[in-house]
Amino acid sequence: MVNSSNVLAPRAILLGLEPDVETELAASLRSASFAVSHGAGSPVARGCGLIFCPRGAAFAEAKAAFPYLPVVVVSRLPDTGEWLEALELGARDYIAAPFETVQMRWLWEAPNDSVRTAAAAA
Repeated sequence: MVNSSNVLAPRAILLGLEPDVETELAASLRSASFAVSHGAGSPVARGCGLIFCPRGAAFAEAKAAFPYLPVVVVSRLPDTGEWLEALELGARDYIAAPFETVQMRWLWEAPNDSVRTAAAAA
């Protein structure tokens, strides 16, 4: 399902998330003007800019299917160990509910290198 008809809108794919987490994240992304798709086979996937998924099998699937796209690991609850593990596995970032519109905009606008540098310094 694509949320926006604006082809210039940032695009996100949601993969393997629990239904309630996916619903909350999709609402936050849409409020930040993202076009949101559910699953790698959706029409938005080709022009996607960010992938959101949990760690584990969905993360491995995302990295294999879209090795050139940044992946953001999503969790129901914040966990420092999960955050560090996600970054070590190659995730661009890690977010946990509740999701905020400003957070979605920051994930889109932040240069990839500065995200990794800031995370490594923490």
